[in-house]
Amino acid sequence: MKRYFVFATMLCLAFSCKEPGGEVVENVDFDREKAAADIDWINANMDAVDTLRGSVTTVDSVFETSTGYRIVLAKKSYSIVTDENVPYAVPVLIREKDGNISYSVDGSNSWLQEEGAFAELGVNDKAVWSFDYMGFESKELTNLAGATIKYGQLRDPKAISYSAFKSIEYLGSDGKITFNLADGISFTKKAPYEYKPAVDGNPWDAFGTEDNILPDFSYAGYHRGEIAPPDVSTLGYRTFNICDYGAVPNDGKNDRAALVALFKAAFPTMASTEDGMPGTVRPEGNIIVYFPEGEFILHDAVDNAANGGITQTLHIMCGHMVFKGAGREKTRIVMDYPGYFTINPESTDTMYAGIPMITIGKSHSAFYPGINATMTADAVRGDYSVTVDDAGRFEEGDWVRIESVIKDRDYVVGIMDGMPQISNWTQWSIFSSGLKISEMHQIEKIEGNTLYFYDTLLEDLPGVRFPISVRGVLPLEEVGVEDICFVGHSPDPYKHHRSWLDDSGYCILTMQYLVNSWVRRCNFESVVEGVTFTYSANCSAYDLKFTGKRGHNATRSSSSSRILQAAISDATSGAVDCTTANYKAGEQIQWSGCLHTAGVNAESRGAVLWRNKWGYDSTFECHASQPSCTLVDCCTGPFILHKFGGSPEALPHHLGDMVIWNQTLPIQLDFKDWWSGNVFVVKPMVVGMHGSGTNSSHFTNESQMKLNYSYGTAVEPGSLYEAQLERRLGAVPAWLQELKSAVK
Repeated sequence: MKRYFVFATMLCLAFSCKEPGGEVVENVDFDREKAAADIDWINANMDAVDTLRGSVTTVDSVFETSTGYRIVLAKKSYSIVTDENVPYAVPVLIREKDGNISYSVDGSNSWLQEEGAFAELGVNDKAVWSFDYMGFESKELTNLAGATIKYGQLRDPKAISYSAFKSIEYLGSDGKITFNLADGISFTKKAPYEYKPAVDGNPWDAFGTEDNILPDFSYAGYHRGEIAPPDVSTLGYRTFNICDYGAVPNDGKNDRAALVALFKAAFPTMASTEDGMPGTVRPEGNIIVYFPEGEFILHDAVDNAANGGITQTLHIMCGHMVFKGAGREKTRIVMDYPGYFTINPESTDTMYAGIPMITIGKSHSAFYPGINATMTADAVRGDYSVTVDDAGRFEEGDWVRIESVIKDRDYVVGIMDGMPQISNWTQWSIFSSGLKISEMHQIEKIEGNTLYFYDTLLEDLPGVRFPISVRGVLPLEEVGVEDICFVGHSPDPYKHHRSWLDDSGYCILTMQYLVNSWVRRCNFESVVEGVTFTYSANCSAYDLKFTGKRGHNATRSSSSSRILQAAISDATSGAVDCTTANYKAGEQIQWSGCLHTAGVNAESRGAVLWRNKWGYDSTFECHASQPSCTLVDCCTGPFILHKFGGSPEALPHHLGDMVIWNQTLPIQLDFKDWWSGNVFVVKPMVVGMHGSGTNSSHFTNESQMKLNYSYGTAVEPGSLYEAQLERRLGAVPAWLQELKSAVK
């Protein structure tokens, strides 16, 4: 169980403590790994008490350890630390029947309560034990007198117990075990005479073998996750400051003309398009577009009035280019008026009349150079190559897109992996219009008519039975956006599908037809949509924060391959959209999250959502239109009905190979099945889902799932993405370790 938070930077404190089984040690360094380990066992103790207080009458197995006992209850394992093995003062947590947490910071002498649905134990930046609310707020733990305790503080000799388990009496010869709790309650369970380990089934154990069922997600992100985007100061690019071209920060005036003038100065020989930007693709721009401290408006009502009432997105067709601010807390780029592509958006029958303020990348026609081949052999997920009719059309280093539309009904039914037919099955476009094959790769080498890629295939490719094209593409590369706060005016209260303004009125940034590009260290305040990667591959969006009023979408991978969305915090607030098991429609709540937080739609393949956190009325986006092969890894947030998204004809929400790994569930499941009502996902794999929400809810039909392993208890490895990278590269890359250390 890993429902913990610790502050992001290393803090060293001097204190005395006794390690389990050891002597008093002076000047022990406090670091977040040590704190996390302590939080783990405190939470594990609380979980064990929950289970023992339930209907369980027998402990399946008991094994004495150096710090207490390891017990197995209902096929779940719990490592219990008893009071005699707690070396210093820590909080004691016991969950009550109503779900709230009783806690003590004075060794069980006095008790207070906290709302259990939200509170997560942690240590704040003052090294004081605290409750965290998904990273959005924290509250220091106190006793009745208002006193706090710091991490590593010495035990009070008058304390009753610094563990939920004051003691355990295991009478193996009698087949009994007695648990004495810190709150004075004791109870006895049946126990075996000897330890018998539970049968394991962790899918990680089979990874790399013929029995493996897990896709390889390790190639996701910028340069296949192997390195971080560069420090732009090392690139040697020309830097253009928008203030040198007429922009004045904080003057409340439109700065669009200044940005257009900047690009004209950077590329004076290029003709302009309707938006005033250079109209020729510039693959090697080698420029930094710099926004200093202050607020800059790049879209307002004046822009629409000047274009006949229609928004013209700022379309930047430039590779090797970085949009850079002075810092996410210093530089603000504002969308001060909604963008739309029709004169009368209110009268249109679409909810998506909106258009983004900024688009970076090529247009569709410039993406394909006309190089095309056809597969002549089958290939399966996990292969590194495809065989085509004429590989001589390609060169090593080329990017290609593998594409097809398969209209064979029997094949499509097979893709559904035995899921039962529902009443509107025939209305789904996957049956009427076909199954879409779509993924991008870079060619590493060519041998004969076989193209070998740097990464593995993400889906089965029946190249003998159906025509599957391998098309050359010319994406732009090395495009970055960083250190900026983007600001919009999301409707308040927000209401899904009420109007085009709610669904697409303040869209900030589209990254299209790009590879090896990134968005990092940015804030998005009160936006309807943050960042969308479309027809792109191996890009990263990480260390992003969404604040202010809730909107429609945070970030997404759309028709793209191996997009990494990592360390994204969605702390937006607003009205609950639909009545759920936890809230009523229209109820204003803090930290609701965007309607759909970071996620996938259309033919997204191989996307990774890593260590993201979202609010209490949100869920990772899974917007139908045939996404597949998605990893949700070490994320924190609820699963709420109606939040996946997608029109009825675009179902299912997700095809095969959805893996949810070590998800922390803070409140109970709002949907409990994967193929009914408003959720349609083909055989997901759920591994190590844990958190307080798993104590009161569970999936009711495991036949709809390929795997539901260790529900209620986190598993090892902690992160599947990290473990697969480590297995491929020999170590977790330094950039990812650094990012992980900064994630609260």
